[in-house]
Amino acid sequence: MRTLDINFAELYLRALRGWADQERIPKAWAVLFSHWDDDDGEGPFSGALLGVHAHINHDLAIAVLRSHEAHDRQIDAESVLYDDYLLINDIFEVQTPLLHNQLVDRLEGFKYVVWSTLGAAGLEWAARQILVATREWAWVEATNMQTGETARPVGDLALINPTTDEVVGELAERLLAMYL
Repeated sequence: MRTLDINFAELYLRALRGWADQERIPKAWAVLFSHWDDDDGEGPFSGALLGVHAHINHDLAIAVLRSHEAHDRQIDAESVLYDDYLLINDIFEVQTPLLHNQLVDRLEGFKYVVWSTLGAAGLEWAARQILVATREWAWVEATNMQTGETARPVGDLALINPTTDEVVGELAERLLAMYL
């Protein structure tokens, strides 16, 4: 798990360095960094929302793959490593309501009506389901990259998942338009 944490953090740092060096980086990170630099940027809130999106939906599968390969292991959902991997869901269970409270303060018009209709419990339930599903997807995507069913990460400085880069980048733009 330490190797996973280090690989996960390194992917963010590679994207940040790549952005600073004007190299090609994953599109989801590019959306965050370009918005952060805007005069109209939302600062820490947009950073949290878009950063979690880029990190989980783009980077996590690469981090799982790199961690297993660093220890010369096959990715296996029956292993104790998979059980440890799922423990992060408990952290999100606690943190998601805190993020939603900040989100509600920024909503207006139609977005506020949607929030009011779903309510805190509905939105938190949906967010938990999305997080669990995306973490599971990342594990499966890492397995597929390891077996060659999908493309392996590419790039020199910032590793890019060619299978998901475009879609995850577009989702980041939609998140930005929808929530910020």
